[in-house]
Amino acid sequence: MLKKNKSGMAGQGLVEFALILPVVLLLTLGVIEFGRIIAIYNESYNATREALRYGIVHPTACDAIAGVARQSLTLLNPSAADVIIEMDNGKDPADGGQIVASCPIANPGDLVIQRGWRLRVRLETNVSAITPFMNTFIPPMPLAYSGARTIYNEAGVVQDPPPSSNLEGDVTYWGCQLVMTTVQTLEPTPIEVMNVIDMSGSMSDGWGGKGDTSNPRKIASAKSALVMFNNLLDTGFGDTTGLAAFPGEIKNVAKYQQTCNSSKSTQLYLGKLRSGLTANVSSVNNIINSLSASGYTPIADGVRRGRDALLAGHVSGKTPVLILATDGMANVRPGTSIADPINGRLTGFDGYNPVSPPCNAEAHNGAIYEALLTKDAGIIFVGIAIGDDFNTEALQSMATPGFFFHAASQAELEAAFQAIRDVATYTVIEEVPMAIERDGARARITLNDGQGHIFTTIADDAGHFAFYNIPNGTYTVSGNGVYNGTTYEVTTNGVGGAPTTVTINLQGDATQDVFLTVLVPVCVVP
Repeated sequence: MLKKNKSGMAGQGLVEFALILPVVLLLTLGVIEFGRIIAIYNESYNATREALRYGIVHPTACDAIAGVARQSLTLLNPSAADVIIEMDNGKDPADGGQIVASCPIANPGDLVIQRGWRLRVRLETNVSAITPFMNTFIPPMPLAYSGARTIYNEAGVVQDPPPSSNLEGDVTYWGCQLVMTTVQTLEPTPIEVMNVIDMSGSMSDGWGGKGDTSNPRKIASAKSALVMFNNLLDTGFGDTTGLAAFPGEIKNVAKYQQTCNSSKSTQLYLGKLRSGLTANVSSVNNIINSLSASGYTPIADGVRRGRDALLAGHVSGKTPVLILATDGMANVRPGTSIADPINGRLTGFDGYNPVSPPCNAEAHNGAIYEALLTKDAGIIFVGIAIGDDFNTEALQSMATPGFFFHAASQAELEAAFQAIRDVATYTVIEEVPMAIERDGARARITLNDGQGHIFTTIADDAGHFAFYNIPNGTYTVSGNGVYNGTTYEVTTNGVGGAPTTVTINLQGDATQDVFLTVLVPVCVVP
């Protein structure tokens, strides 16, 4: 009679257990991970819901809304979650829906919430398996949850919005003001020159434009011409030079949405002061020779930093000059100041097309506005368009009359710098009374129906304003703004017209331009 080998059976059982154990573990861990992902999704839903509940009564408190969302997260690292907060006009995209505000809001006090607006909160994060073993089978995956709710009105009750319309228009400042202007003299004057040079990626192209790899490259030509110009300065006479470049600094920040496409970025492109005004021409030339071209085109920030340094080093009796040499369109948002979180954000526009699209308006108009501030400060603004793929009209509008140059080759670029030296030496800036007619940049426009309903908006840098979803009715339109230190607050019936009360009966989308002059004339035009 044969006896069974018990140790053999036990060994067989261990082998079978060893074979099935990985499968059991994989299934068990898979169930755990799947349940965890479902829990995280539910947690994201709750976090978004709590943020919306808080936000619909505090819609401009961006940091607090994001904080409410993050504090509801327990299975995820709150700091690793992106919270995108926006407001739309309450309509579907097919019916004219659009984003009307997004966080961070630069000036929350200037934002007037219209009836029917919705708050939109989106929570985005990446989910990874909790066990390293499962990372082999479950790679990190993106998770997002979003929601939207109508913002409460002042009574705290959500109501269907009454019939409403959109209103837009342009603001014009006009009147008489003491204005800085250039005057030619017979005697030479020392000049203070701040060169603001474009170092964006397109400057590494040849003179044929995008895709041209022939030599010389535009950056090499610009550096050569600039060094030549600096060597023409007479430091013994009192001439000085300085240098700002754009982009000159790149910063990494939290992810943000570009305005011209669906892409997001985590980088800011900023200008940088490379040298303040100095008589040490050789040191500035050494910096110029070390420059290289790459990145995007923050023209406004480059001009802003160059202007600030020029004003800081200005010496009475010398003529301040800012020279902007660039080959492309601005495609970086400037914000309202160097410290504004918006400053340096990409629009997504490639900058090659000589026509700036509407989604790039903030970058384009910002460059023009910074040039306007430069001229208002008593600085000769020189514009040099490098190459043939640039919107010359834009740069020409930025330049002081008579100080715009278009260079289509290295020889023309060098000739432009030579001409600047000859003309600027015999130019002084004087304050004279002049009639002005300007775009009402940053003007505050107010609608008042006389029954306690007041709506306010701020015009953009080109003087354009817009109201969305304003209840139909009759409104008084008023405005005020500051240009060159003078307040414009009297509405008139046109440029040169008499003061008047502007009213509009809003019963559908409409346009209403606003003309503003001063309360008391500040000068008399000869």
